[in-house]
Amino acid sequence: MTDPIAGRQGLEQALGTGLAAVDLMSDDQCADLLALLDDAPRRDRALAETELADNLARQPRALRFVLRAVLLRRRR
Repeated sequence: MTDPIAGRQGLEQALGTGLAAVDLMSDDQCADLLALLDDAPRRDRALAETELADNLARQPRALRFVLRAVLLRRRR
């Protein structure tokens, strides 16, 4: 968790000022929400990579290379 005061300021920067919902939240809640927002892209990417690997593993071996090249636009 980040510093609560910095969390409120960071959340207001991310969402914009003047939101009544942010005013109703405690400093700790603001910090927690900011941490979730900051971490979301990493979690989403990790989940997507896991799902892609699982789906590719179910495909015939000869097709995996082609699918990776098309979906990821690069060779592994």
